[in-house]
Amino acid sequence: MDTTHLGAGSTVDESEILSRIPGRIPGRLFAALVVLVLLGLGGFAQGLTSAPQRAWQAYLVNFLFFTGLAAAGVIFGVVMQLAKGHWGKPLLRIAQGFGLFLPVSYVLFLLLFFGSDYIFPWIENPVNHEGHPLPGSWYSVNALWTRGAIFLLLLYIACFAFIYYSLRPDMAAATDHLQGWRRRLTAWISRGWRGDEDEAARSRRILARLSPILMLGYVIILSGMAIDLIMSLEPGWISVLFPAYFFVGAWLSALAGLAVMAALFRRYMGLDYFASNQWHDLGKLIFAFSIFWAYLWFSQYLVIWYGNLPRETLFVKTRTEAPWTLLSIAFFVMIFALPFVLLLPQKIKTVPPYLASVSGIILVGFWLERFNMVVPSIWHAGSVPLGLTELSITLGFLGLFGLCYAVYASTFPLVPIRESLIVGKARTGPY
Repeated sequence: MDTTHLGAGSTVDESEILSRIPGRIPGRLFAALVVLVLLGLGGFAQGLTSAPQRAWQAYLVNFLFFTGLAAAGVIFGVVMQLAKGHWGKPLLRIAQGFGLFLPVSYVLFLLLFFGSDYIFPWIENPVNHEGHPLPGSWYSVNALWTRGAIFLLLLYIACFAFIYYSLRPDMAAATDHLQGWRRRLTAWISRGWRGDEDEAARSRRILARLSPILMLGYVIILSGMAIDLIMSLEPGWISVLFPAYFFVGAWLSALAGLAVMAALFRRYMGLDYFASNQWHDLGKLIFAFSIFWAYLWFSQYLVIWYGNLPRETLFVKTRTEAPWTLLSIAFFVMIFALPFVLLLPQKIKTVPPYLASVSGIILVGFWLERFNMVVPSIWHAGSVPLGLTELSITLGFLGLFGLCYAVYASTFPLVPIRESLIVGKARTGPY
């Protein structure tokens, strides 16, 4: 019987992995996710009638949070390919499932166009471009949505190409365990099958070429997203470090999301195939990038502080004054201070429920951080607009994200069977 090597000398039968594919979304989970989506739609509709600016700015906050999480989930596999990180190969399927939200993200981005008047202050009050670092043509709704639609489409296509060739080596085996549209989908992915070893080798070659392109695209396009959808909300403010701060934050949120999802699958689906050293390595990555994120945050603040130029201090000054001070402190504590203390002990990073709990704190912290990026720039009512409108819209986005992930998790093996760097010719690496 074929076995899959999962690192640290552990193996698992192919049939056991295939038997874990549910083939359907559990009824209660599906109902709960649909309820969340309906709550979001209701909250957004109510917000449009009573407080449209609050509705649209909450929409933008959640778009930034969940899109960054989805794109960075695919990038986890890219990083494993580029770094030959064999330890993380068993986890990459769980992470890349976040990418199934990207088509929904694209539609949500296009719909955001209708809230432009409530989000972008330079529409009603055109920017004085004299001495401004960006050209006047940059501040144009048509230009923003045109370049956004084009570059996001390119990034999402590349992400799905990566997912396709990552999944393909396992699809011939998975097809026999599925029914209905899932069977037709996996059969389409495995069309023109060339045999297990040939498919693994072909997948390895294609992913090796695609990975650096996708990594570069992720950095460039998420940097553009940070400039267009966040920095432009504070006309006149610009930071060359902010785009890196944004996409590193998305990457850290994906690592935290991976820890949460892996722990949930371990508890509720018996997906207990990951050795303690793999949990430890994931915990070390979260710990390290939490520190790196704080380093970028402080580096940006330090330059703004000692520069003391009015244009540079706009962004930080607003967020260190009432009523935003506590919010700024809260997300910094949740993303850096608490994880630094809680993940410092070596052994404790190998305990999945504990690591998932700390990761959940980080995810909530990143939602607050995205909120803090957007809302203080455009909301001037004198209080922090956190209430039922924001909660319901966030729950709606969570429901959409969950539905996309549930479709993925109920269709594809969540542990690689013939992953391109696990099977085939022996490769250089930690194992």
